[in-house]
Amino acid sequence: MSAVLAAPPDWTRQAACNGQAAGDRDPWHPSLDATAAQERRAYGWARAVCLGCPVQVACTRYGLELLTAEPVEGMYGGLRPDQLRSLARRLERAARKQAQHGTRARYVKGCRCVGCRAENARREHERRLGAA
Repeated sequence: MSAVLAAPPDWTRQAACNGQAAGDRDPWHPSLDATAAQERRAYGWARAVCLGCPVQVACTRYGLELLTAEPVEGMYGGLRPDQLRSLARRLERAARKQAQHGTRARYVKGCRCVGCRAENARREHERRLGAA
């Protein structure tokens, strides 16, 4: 389980979906082997619940935050994963998981903070030692 999902946020206690998923029936997270029609029906039912939910905005924000930490599967705030990514792009937010600060991957993407520069220098040093 990811650090983001280590514990449900407090607002989930007021969510309209709280307690609605049972066993293998979770319309917010359809089975990976569900047909397209089954997925549409599940998401349609889930969206109807989300539309009347008092914490829909908080749930949507949570889904947007998850996008930057891990691949999102399932519906948040009445939005499917592809809709969340589209909303993130319109809001000029990250729509996919990003490398963390202090990593070479983040340096390669253009970050020049102290941590990313240091990690890049360390990795380059190791690479040069290995090439010698």
